Amino acid sequence: MTAIGMGVFDGLHLGHRKVLRNLSDYAKKMSYKSLVITFEPHPEKIWNKEPIYYINSLQQRLELIAKMNIDYCLVINFSHSFALLEAEDFILKVLKEKLNLGAMVVSEDYRFGYKAKGTSKLLDKLSRKYDFKLKVIKPLKISGEIINSTSIRKLLAQKKLNQAKKLLRREYFIEGNVIKGSQVGRKIGFPTVNISESENVLIPEGVYTVMVQAKNKQYHAVANIGYKPTVSHELRKRHIELHLLNYKGYFRAKRVRVHFIKWLRNERHFKNIPDLQRAIAADVKKAKNLLNI
Repeated sequence: MTAIGMGVFDGLHLGHRKVLRNLSDYAKKMSYKSLVITFEPHPEKIWNKEPIYYINSLQQRLELIAKMNIDYCLVINFSHSFALLEAEDFILKVLKEKLNLGAMVVSEDYRFGYKAKGTSKLLDKLSRKYDFKLKVIKPLKISGEIINSTSIRKLLAQKKLNQAKKLLRREYFIEGNVIKGSQVGRKIGFPTVNISESENVLIPEGVYTVMVQAKNKQYHAVANIGYKPTVSHELRKRHIELHLLNYKGYFRAKRVRVHFIKWLRNERHFKNIPDLQRAIAADVKKAKNLLNI
């Protein structure tokens, strides 16, 4: 038998972790296998015209879930046809008949099924009808507000990195491949590592203190996210570049993970190279003071 928890779990924030901890403990108590079901793409991408940007990619979500002492994780393709499946049909035809449902652990505010008609109250009725156990978890609140992925996305958009970190229990991070840059940074004394645009950049353009992970090593850095308006008004694609602190040599990693620690300043245009150099030097000094290096 399986004990099942469901959700997108984007960000795997404190509220998600509370549900999954309860799922793991409940499964062990009942001698069931714990199973997390997540969905890709985000259900809101099917119904909403506005784009939904993830805090974490699917692969990152799976990596975070894997650290939660869960036995199995199933990714369900959330297609238009799947979205039309009634809540009761999903419980019976998918969870009960195919996944050997014995118990469910859900947040009190969790919704599922066609038009989100599936609620914890409906699950209570279905648990008796189809003979499975149900544990409903009260949503986790901070200062009276329910923790959810939407509120964390808003904090990131407002550059409130420390507040987002408290809800995520970790720094917000992105990943990207190392790509060849214009070499301008090297010429002006601040060489940079350029990375490809990540699919989940939820923070505004600007300069940040960051920690970079690559090949199981960590580096402190100053990151710039923007369109390079520094000494040219030419329109360019948004880019991400990293100036590694106290690092010399050729950076050979092909992919990096960038953890954002603190916002330093907005991206801005400079009249000339010396002004740009002075600004970068000031950014580096702020970052080193913050990191105590």
